[in-house]
Amino acid sequence: MLIKLIILILMAAFFLFEVYKHLLSARQRKLSLPRNVRDIYDDQKYQTWSAYSTETNRVDLTERGVQFALTFLLLLFNVHARLSGILPQGMWANSILLVVADMLIAVPIGVYFAWVQQMRVEEKYGFNRSTKKTFITDQIKQVIIGLVLMTSILCLYILFYEMLGLWGFILLFAALAVIITLITTFSMQLSKLFNKYEPLPEGELRSRLEALFEKHGYTLRHIYVMDASKRTSKVNAYCTGLGKNKEISLYDNLVANYTPDEITAVFAHELAHFHFRDTMMLNLANMLTFLPMIALLLVMSVVPAFCQAFGFTGMHYGMVYILMGHLMQAVLIPVRAPVMAHMRACEYRADAFAVQNGYGEALVSALKRLCKDNLADLNPHPLIVTLEHSHPTLSQRIAAVSALMAEK
Repeated sequence: MLIKLIILILMAAFFLFEVYKHLLSARQRKLSLPRNVRDIYDDQKYQTWSAYSTETNRVDLTERGVQFALTFLLLLFNVHARLSGILPQGMWANSILLVVADMLIAVPIGVYFAWVQQMRVEEKYGFNRSTKKTFITDQIKQVIIGLVLMTSILCLYILFYEMLGLWGFILLFAALAVIITLITTFSMQLSKLFNKYEPLPEGELRSRLEALFEKHGYTLRHIYVMDASKRTSKVNAYCTGLGKNKEISLYDNLVANYTPDEITAVFAHELAHFHFRDTMMLNLANMLTFLPMIALLLVMSVVPAFCQAFGFTGMHYGMVYILMGHLMQAVLIPVRAPVMAHMRACEYRADAFAVQNGYGEALVSALKRLCKDNLADLNPHPLIVTLEHSHPTLSQRIAAVSALMAEK
């Protein structure tokens, strides 16, 4: 009973912390913007951003509240143990089906709030371009991918622990490291499940991007334009690939609305992450976040009282896995802060690389336009930046770039 109480209190404390962060954000929105970003939003645009941020945060907090209440009640009344009792009783089948059931119970809530955010809030502020059919198709694909990924990790956990006992967690950590590396490296291939890609036509932009990468010893295998505009008016771009061979993906609305200088400046920044091996270090940092996950699985695997507290007669692989999932976010809070700090330092260095390549002014222009077009938060609360932001604030980035340009 004590274990159950501790877990429920920990989950409740984490939810209250999330509420506290939302309150901090609401209070922060009432403060004046830093001087060097005040030109991004005029009075009307500022009011639009404030209203958009308020509605987005309200949807997010409401979803978190509903998901928390559902999870809390399921655990409080030992629903998982009751559900396990009516499922096939083989160890593998029972564990896998219990985890699948736990995920599917939460799916309607996630889909509903995704619908509210995409089809109402994003639509209201002019971002949504997605049709109902595209939205539903995307949600189905996301659920399938999530189920496949989570049940695959569960199967690896069961297999390695059954074969090797505690030593199996070393193999599990290695398997997770391989999975995160593959996901990061082949993110474009995963994206192709949702989007269409076309080669960027020959012209000034393509020539400048190829010249930039070749200057630093990289070969661009492909430069793609992604049909992001069928879902959103927001803009983005990214770069992937192994070794010296890279691929670029540009949102079509970025190509249509930004200058070649601005786009090249953005990719001078992205190139720096490969040049300084930031991507590899990020993968290593992500692997470190698996350690608390492994620790939770290990402890709950060898202490049957964790599962018994929720109505099971002994250790149950599926329930251990479910409990780990619910506790991970709270456990990761102290781990994520130093990881985020390292990532922000990498962003400063990447901005400096763009300045050294002569793209300082174009980078500032691109960053300002990206924030304006995406209605980004120009003045997030420092605590939220510390815990969650992989990038410095726009004001901090502009100040750093301006200082470097003044030194040249």
